[in-house]
Amino acid sequence: MKYLIRLIALICLSPLVFAVETKTFSWTPPTQNTDGTALTDAEISSYNIFCNAVLLSNVVNTGGTDTFTSGPLPAGAYLCHATTVRDDGRESDASNQINFTVDPSDPKAPTGFSVTLP
Repeated sequence: MKYLIRLIALICLSPLVFAVETKTFSWTPPTQNTDGTALTDAEISSYNIFCNAVLLSNVVNTGGTDTFTSGPLPAGAYLCHATTVRDDGRESDASNQINFTVDPSDPKAPTGFSVTLP
């Protein structure tokens, strides 16, 4: 009975453990406000990254910030966008949207493949 419970737990938890990927998001920081006036990097406090209409992360601008690597994302379809947050708290409209699917069901290719010839 003890082994059956462990087997069931392993089967149930396996998708949660293995069905994850990290993703790296990148963008070009804006250099203007919507009225055409200059926007300096110092005026940008952070960027919000949204996926499926939920805030995935608030990325603090540390000077020239233009990438973010997520934590593990569960398997599924994603529709994501970013916004810019000024130092006064005003937030931009959404960037273009990107969509992708996390599908870790396919194994990765082997690495270090070689052959030794006589």
